[in-house]
Amino acid sequence: MGHAATRHSGLLQAISPCLKHSLLGYGVGVVLAFQALAIVELVFDLPLEWIGGVAVALFVAPALVAVPIAVRRGSEGTQLRLGGWLPNMLAMLAFAGFGYFLVADLARSHTYWSLELGVDRAIPEVGTWVFFYLTVYFVYAIPLVYLDDLRQLAKLDIAQVATMLLCWAIFIAFPVATVRTALPVVDVTSFTLATVRQFDPPWNCFPSTHCTVCTVASLAVWRTGRKTGLWLLVSTLFICISTLLTKQHYVLDVLAGVVLGSLVWWAVDREVDGGRLVNAVAGVLARLNGKGGTA
Repeated sequence: MGHAATRHSGLLQAISPCLKHSLLGYGVGVVLAFQALAIVELVFDLPLEWIGGVAVALFVAPALVAVPIAVRRGSEGTQLRLGGWLPNMLAMLAFAGFGYFLVADLARSHTYWSLELGVDRAIPEVGTWVFFYLTVYFVYAIPLVYLDDLRQLAKLDIAQVATMLLCWAIFIAFPVATVRTALPVVDVTSFTLATVRQFDPPWNCFPSTHCTVCTVASLAVWRTGRKTGLWLLVSTLFICISTLLTKQHYVLDVLAGVVLGSLVWWAVDREVDGGRLVNAVAGVLARLNGKGGTA
């Protein structure tokens, strides 16, 4: 039994870096693919018939590039076992996804507030920015794989959970909605934007969770890796702009989201009244990491 357990632990330890590098490379590749498509769509209107090929380019091609690179890198670049980062990543993704749509149902109301300003009415709708808008999910997830220090990972978890809980409480207490016009589906861009609006309700607007979670994510990575952090900060800027150009949010939603995300990350990173909490979460992650992925 002892030899089997040792071989099992060793196999998990060998798999962990390859899987971690693969997911990180895949996430970065998908974001870059979406950003490139947004630029292409600003110049060309890809016909609706191309939607299948576009989907392959966005979601399959990055995997074909990321996996060979991860295999070549082997075990370099990470000391975390599977249990140290994979359960954490899955839990954070589930919390954000299920929580958002649960709160969307709770925040459903017959009366909504509008925070539209004159500047909002002056901003044109540019549908191609929806591809920048969709990168939010990967910008949120990338730091969960990128960070290799359990204490920094704990800070990221605490800051993300805190910002989302604050946003969700505001959604229920102060429901803000945008007015979205119906779109004729004629090309790849209009199909994508119409699909987003079909699944994303027009409320849950203030503050913009797109902006809060991306701000926290980019600042967390900037703390440990300047180049990757800068890229994520620029990607966050694109996401913030996209929420306005796709008419998903008002200017005040975006400003509130950026400010909230920045303040929460600053508080957690400086450990203002949060030292014990950071230590506790880091301790849980350390115990999971010690189990080598069996958790």
